[in-house]
Amino acid sequence: MQYPALIEAPLDAADPNSMTLPPVPYQMAVLANGLTLIVHENRRNPLVCSQIRFNVGSKDEPQGRTGFAHLFEHLMFKESEHRRGNWHKTILAMGGVGVNGTTNLDRTNYYQTVPSAALDQLLWMESDRMGHLLGGLDAATLADEVSVVKNEKRQREGAPYGGVFEAVTTALYPREHPYGHTVLGSFEDLDNASIETVADWHARWYGASNAILVLSGDISFEEALSKVEYWFGGLPAGSPVRRATQWLPEIRETKRVTLFDRVPYRRLYSIWSTPNAADQDSALLHVVAQILGGGSFSRLAQRLVDHDKLCLGINVNQDGRYLCGEFHVISTLAPTATPSAVEAAIDEEIARFIAEGPTQQELDRVRKSGRTTFLRALDDIGQVADLLANNMTFYGRPDGHLTHADLIDGATPDMVREVAARWLSRKALEVDVQKFDAVSSRIDAAERSRAPGMGEPHAPAFPRVEHGRLSNGLAIQFVRQSGTHGAGLALCLDNGSTLDPESADGVSQITLNSLSAGTRSRTKLDLAETMAEKGLNFSASLQKDFTVLTMGALRYDLGEAMDLMAEMLLEPSFPEDELRLLLDRQAAEAQAGGLAPGAATTLAAAPLIYGRTHAYARSPIGTAQSLRAISREMIVARHQAWLDPAQATLAIVGDCSFDAVMAMVEKAFGGWAPALVTQQAPTSVWLPSPGAYFIERNGGPQSALLLAMASPKITLGNEALAIFNSLFGGSFNSRLNSNLRERRGWTYGASSNVYVSPQIGSFQIRTEVQGDKTLDALEQIELELKALGGERRVTSHEIEEARSRLLVGLASRWAGTAAIMNALIERIVNGLPDDFHDHVEDRIRGVTTKDIDAVAVLVGDRTRYSVIVAGDAANVRTAAFTTIDEYANPL
Repeated sequence: MQYPALIEAPLDAADPNSMTLPPVPYQMAVLANGLTLIVHENRRNPLVCSQIRFNVGSKDEPQGRTGFAHLFEHLMFKESEHRRGNWHKTILAMGGVGVNGTTNLDRTNYYQTVPSAALDQLLWMESDRMGHLLGGLDAATLADEVSVVKNEKRQREGAPYGGVFEAVTTALYPREHPYGHTVLGSFEDLDNASIETVADWHARWYGASNAILVLSGDISFEEALSKVEYWFGGLPAGSPVRRATQWLPEIRETKRVTLFDRVPYRRLYSIWSTPNAADQDSALLHVVAQILGGGSFSRLAQRLVDHDKLCLGINVNQDGRYLCGEFHVISTLAPTATPSAVEAAIDEEIARFIAEGPTQQELDRVRKSGRTTFLRALDDIGQVADLLANNMTFYGRPDGHLTHADLIDGATPDMVREVAARWLSRKALEVDVQKFDAVSSRIDAAERSRAPGMGEPHAPAFPRVEHGRLSNGLAIQFVRQSGTHGAGLALCLDNGSTLDPESADGVSQITLNSLSAGTRSRTKLDLAETMAEKGLNFSASLQKDFTVLTMGALRYDLGEAMDLMAEMLLEPSFPEDELRLLLDRQAAEAQAGGLAPGAATTLAAAPLIYGRTHAYARSPIGTAQSLRAISREMIVARHQAWLDPAQATLAIVGDCSFDAVMAMVEKAFGGWAPALVTQQAPTSVWLPSPGAYFIERNGGPQSALLLAMASPKITLGNEALAIFNSLFGGSFNSRLNSNLRERRGWTYGASSNVYVSPQIGSFQIRTEVQGDKTLDALEQIELELKALGGERRVTSHEIEEARSRLLVGLASRWAGTAAIMNALIERIVNGLPDDFHDHVEDRIRGVTTKDIDAVAVLVGDRTRYSVIVAGDAANVRTAAFTTIDEYANPL
């Protein structure tokens, strides 16, 4: 059955002054076997995002099969009857990006974005695993994936606050409730999985009538329907599905749970039981959540963070689900705060909201912010695909979000107050996390025995960059992105954390954070309110050698965004009370930063691979001790070091003319006076300390492993290193991940990464493994390094596979405003020529076996590495390691 096209105004015609959400054009059809197809056509880039969603989640698991929905998601990436080889590897070979799958309480989805030339091959793959998975599955594959899923469960639940979800689940829902167990399930049920139970799950839930396929991007509805009919039309419809549509847990009194965990801060989770996502009250509860906790201007943030200083942060959200929802207030306590004081303040503010309701200004701000977020999402075909699939899952129609959007658009303050009174008058649960010292089918006519041919992917050239410069020396680089709603600014400043004085580590970070604390004409709350009303997103990223200030806006508000960025940079007020709050918060962050094993290894690596006296060795956020010594005068002085327009470049991406952009820049930054003196970072001497090091983190289920080395030869544009990294540890099917995850099942993932900087780069190998396999995993990693110069030298086949992955990936390299902006920033901060990105393909094609051998000699030398293990001492022969703390100080 084909549904008529949704005929609406083009997205580009969205009124910038309207508060109403524009519709998303789509067309929909339901195949004879029940498969729902939704198509959104967007010809901006030669890419198509595919998302297939099955209406099955952990809520549908019977007793004794908990964790099955998630386990089955993993199995769907294995071989199927007609498709062999690794799923991720095949998608990457097509030039695909963003490949993944997720499972939650209500649904399971699978998605990726591929060049439109590869769509037939993707649909062949998707339809084969949907209809013919069992033909490629055996007991050994199942056993391996059970092991991987169990390690994922250990990793997620062993992380700080990782036990909260299970605590909430068991306290809030009775055992018989569909939400009465977690998505990850139990070890016992996972161990009981068999080929027979997997086959039963596939037959019950993975029929065509239980699936939604969304195609978003460079494809017409007619073309999509023809292809989907061919590949999916002959698949079985599946069994009729029966399920509850609403089931709220009975709340008689507030339950209280105390959870002890290895966490950096004490945290309270206040939870109310609320209606399901489709209920109109759920939409207005999202409004309540934004007003109470949607940013620094929100009621709870102003009360608990700014005024009472009881909390380091507040997060509020309405989690709408299929059967029922949960309203969460999550408060991270300041070190001196008591949970009773925090809970009392939260209850008081919610009671005041129920009594008085929101102001009209608060309501308008939420509408504006929501519309801005929505419009930005429309520029991304992946986010559009997710929106359409979500709507179909929870509202039963692809444009279902418009019903709730219209409700919010017409809501009055009293309507919002009434909804809060209805659902937030009785709290369901308080968790205190404390530190622990009817359809038909037809014959399947699709040719499945071999993959269909793939067209030649189109790799678009990097867009034209227009240059300008103000009289004060500020350089401008602009890329016009026609037809997009969102626009971006990035101000790149030519120094970073290496300018921190030796006795004041962290002063650069605190200075950046204080830019949002107020200006000469606006308080912190004024700034937050202005950004919320215009939907502006400001962030500041501190790196070792450079700093980047970014501001996201709609194209209609680009000039105002530029003015505000200039005001924040050039006119900060550095109020004493806000600086003290920021310093206390950063000190608490620094003190807790190395608590988790993975974070501890990362902190320790820098002084070991660069040398203790090297500027790169110091922590950008500082230590509790260094932050205590920082004064307002030091922050003001550090700020002055950034104020040289001749050492700055402003990158702009959006849909406007270059002349208009230059006029905006002149207005915002034309008065920025040149600096009299330019500060330079001190010269550092590279003195690495290779060896084996151990950080004790007793009691955890996993160990973190990090092998790191630095070298001036690790530079941007070294495509031989990029190819090597892809095959060794930088992709799902790499040597490392294939060994530790796919072959042995000891970890959820193992990877290698290349980090570049203008001075010296690093190569790092990291993983988290089950505790009893710590030394075995370390041995396997070292054997992989050793093999590079021996029995397993990099083969020409591996090189060509990795080269092909990089080349086809170029098709999506410049897709979207964010990708173009990141490339501009990369070019600016590394001093690269204008044609750097134009010649990426030539550099990749030019890499030889000799080049790869040279990289293997560099990174395969185990004597260069600092090997850092963090975990339980019972799993490590500590005598073979130097025991250190997270800052690499010997113990």
